[in-house]
Amino acid sequence: MPFRWDLVTPDQLGTLLDGAVPPSLWFLDELVTCTGKVLARSGNGDLYFVGRSLDSMFDLLGGVLAGPVGVQRLHRLPLSFQRPAVRSGSRRWRRRPLTRAEVAQGRRFLDAVGLTPRALARRDRPAVLVDVVHRGGTFTELFTLLRDWMLPAAAVTNVSLDPSVWSHFGDHQVKLTRSLYPDRWLAEDTGPGRGERTRQALAEAAALVAYGRSWAGRHAVARAIGRDHALAQPWLRTLVTNLTNS
Repeated sequence: MPFRWDLVTPDQLGTLLDGAVPPSLWFLDELVTCTGKVLARSGNGDLYFVGRSLDSMFDLLGGVLAGPVGVQRLHRLPLSFQRPAVRSGSRRWRRRPLTRAEVAQGRRFLDAVGLTPRALARRDRPAVLVDVVHRGGTFTELFTLLRDWMLPAAAVTNVSLDPSVWSHFGDHQVKLTRSLYPDRWLAEDTGPGRGERTRQALAEAAALVAYGRSWAGRHAVARAIGRDHALAQPWLRTLVTNLTNS
């Protein structure tokens, strides 16, 4: 997996953030609202963040769920399925098929985070895949890697996100890790970037973790959860209580 700094226990950062410009978290209110909905509808499951689009939600929750609030149940699965299109038929273009080596490596990635048919069948809690979705192509290909895994349609839940924030996270935000296209699945990790854009992205991510750790951040997420109809579930009421009392 591509390297990414651990921002909940940020001993690795050293002087990387020295002199960094304080980030503008203009999307914070919308992110908090969306995060509350995702938690409320997660069925008390472990959250697996697919790709890199929702790294900001991962960082926010890293702070919110750290410490005495509860067991950390966040995972990253930064796979991308983008690859060149090839002609299929006389006029149609489709992404080229994954090679056998890529399929094998993709399944090794899934195995590393406990997402195999055998592991899923033995889980105590659901595994919840979270991503910014356009047409759903990534999820379709991700499920194809696990051909023995049947996903009921009832297990898919949509959460709305403001279009400008969706576009920022999905199209424009500078990320801390390299994109993991299939062409790169078999390559060695080149390590983290060290340029100014990476430093500013790191400052933004660290600020989101810090906000999630704060009294204000945890109460804001608790309020966002409280606005969802799923609050009737006992585990969710317990989570809200823990957030507001921490």
